[in-house]
Amino acid sequence: MYIHKIKNIALISMISITLLSACSGDIKKDEPAETVKQENKEEEVGLLELTPAQMKTVGIEVGYMENRNLASVVKANGQLEVPPQNKADVSILSGGIILRINVLEGQQVKKGQVLAVINNQDLIKIQQDYL
Repeated sequence: MYIHKIKNIALISMISITLLSACSGDIKKDEPAETVKQENKEEEVGLLELTPAQMKTVGIEVGYMENRNLASVVKANGQLEVPPQNKADVSILSGGIILRINVLEGQQVKKGQVLAVINNQDLIKIQQDYL
């Protein structure tokens, strides 16, 4: 009889603890749809959506891509990626101090053209000893 009471008390205690822990979570209210939309828009930083009326007001037209000659000059910023066969890496056999650079970055060069003048004291000593 005594063991039966202890089992009942233990069972009731465990059920009570389970119910209390399940019900103790934060209560969330349903947020209006506008708030949810606003949060989504904040996440999309840098994205701008225009309505058709706004596009018409500013004079923006959307069309299909087509090949045609331009009537005026278009100035744009960007980077040019060249194919590997038009690319060259330049390196030297020994270190030194650059005295002069004869070309600019992106400038067209020819085979055998001097690109830069480098001063290396160790190399000068080796040349003097050789002579």
